[in-house]
Amino acid sequence: MSKSSCLDADAVVELHSARGKELVRLSKLSFEEKMKKSKEIIERALSIAKNPFVSCSFGKDSITLLHLVNSFTSVPAYFLDTGVEFPETKEYIERIKELLGVEVFIIKPKYNFFEIVEKYGYPSETRAEWNIPECCRLLKEEPRKEFIREHNVDLDFVGLTYDEGMRRRMTYIMKGDFLYYLQRERVTKCIPLLFWNRNDILQYIKENNIPLHPAYGKYKIERLGCIPCTGHIGWQEQMARISPALYRKISHDMGQMLIEDYER
Repeated sequence: MSKSSCLDADAVVELHSARGKELVRLSKLSFEEKMKKSKEIIERALSIAKNPFVSCSFGKDSITLLHLVNSFTSVPAYFLDTGVEFPETKEYIERIKELLGVEVFIIKPKYNFFEIVEKYGYPSETRAEWNIPECCRLLKEEPRKEFIREHNVDLDFVGLTYDEGMRRRMTYIMKGDFLYYLQRERVTKCIPLLFWNRNDILQYIKENNIPLHPAYGKYKIERLGCIPCTGHIGWQEQMARISPALYRKISHDMGQMLIEDYER
C-alpha cells in the first residue's frame, strides 16, 4: 500500500471514530434532549420531501416513530406482511389507524415463508449482521423496494434504535448523518431514533398513552417479527413458548435437539 493510501485509510478510521463517539454522546443525552434532536431531524427531513412514508412493523420502536412523525403532519405508513406475523397484528393495525388517523399500506409478498426455507434453509442464529437471509430478502427487502418504486416514495422513515446492534449504528457511522440518500433504492432514508434506547421508547409510549401490540404481553416477548424466525438469539425459548408444535417442527427440520432434550 502506498504512503498516500495509508494516510487515506487512517483518515477514514479517524472519521468513523469521530462519528462513533458522537453517536455514543447522543445516546447518553437526557430523554428531553433526545426528543429535541429527533424532532429537528424529522423537521429537516420533511422539509425536503414530497411523498414521505414511515416503515412500520408495529413494534415498540416503529410505532413510536410513526406517532412522533405524525405529530408534525399526516404521514402514511407501510407494513410488510410476511404471512407469518402474529395473528394479533391485523387488529392492532386497525386500532392504530383509528388512533392516529393515518393510512397504512399492507404489502404482501409473492412467496411463502416455508417454501423459501425449504429451498434456502432457515436463518442462522449466529449469522453475520450484514448477511441477509433469503427469507428476509424475498419477504421484506424486495417487496419494500418495489413498493418504494411504485409509490414514488422519496422519504423513508425507519425506526432504528441504539439497542439494535452494531450494524444499525454503522449506518450512521458510514453515512455521517441521520438523513441520507440511498442510491440503490433512489430514496432518502431518515433514522431519527438511532440514539434512543429501550427506556426512551417506553417513556415516549407511556407519556403519549400509545397502546402496545398485544403480543408483547400475551406471549411475554421483547421483539415482534416473523413467528418462525430462527435468526435471533433465544428463538428456541420464544418459539417454544408461543407455539410448541411449530417449535418442534422447525427444530426437526433443522436437525436440532429440543430444549427439553438438553435438560435431561
